[in-house]
Amino acid sequence: MTGEPTNTPTCDADCTAVECGDGHHNPAAGEWCDDGNQIDTDECRNNCTTCGDGDIHPGEECDDGNDVDDDACSNECIKPRLVFVTSLDFTADLGGLAGADTKCAAAGMTANPNLPATAWRAWLSDDTGSPSTRFDTTFTGWYRLVDGTPIAKGWADLIDGNLAAPINGTENAAAPGQPLLAWSNTTTAGMKAGPDHCNNWDSAGFDPVGRFGNVTATNTDWTDVSDADKNPDNCSNNFHLYCFQNTP
Repeated sequence: MTGEPTNTPTCDADCTAVECGDGHHNPAAGEWCDDGNQIDTDECRNNCTTCGDGDIHPGEECDDGNDVDDDACSNECIKPRLVFVTSLDFTADLGGLAGADTKCAAAGMTANPNLPATAWRAWLSDDTGSPSTRFDTTFTGWYRLVDGTPIAKGWADLIDGNLAAPINGTENAAAPGQPLLAWSNTTTAGMKAGPDHCNNWDSAGFDPVGRFGNVTATNTDWTDVSDADKNPDNCSNNFHLYCFQNTP
């Protein structure tokens, strides 16, 4: 007797050549799954790997082998990105968007010293740019505070007007000091809210003015406080900055 046909690294048990997508799961050939379709976003990818098996395959940033979505590896095998509000506060003379990014990068060394300075972006808008033009809007993993608190899953969730938790933790995973406000001039959609950006974030004068968000809010006030009697305010105020990890 020759026994039952078995899978080999080059041949399926039915004696056909190994081919990912043929619907025959062949572990001997390194296939973790094979659902026989060409849908790359379902549980079995088109390279016959699956997120959640505990092994990191091509195209995966991580794989922790569990189905907890908002931990250190999402159910799509994407690492979370950090977000925090700076422990320091600043007048609106930030040196423009680039200067604000530099301040986020400096604080980011505490949040995660393994990330390069270029990984960080300030949530800030003026005539030269906004998060909608400067951020990775294709990101679909979790944004989390330094202490691990989930804030939003991906860019689409971040800009839907409702955060899972307020961005009220600093780069030190501590509560920020008063005032609990952050320079922004940014709409919920990540776009420029208007002309109130303290001369492109380069003025600390009493006039002009700048718009801001409330770090205790989870509704749209997190990025643009809706109280017209208070927002905008003078550029001489000292407010915090929201800082986002923009690259892996």
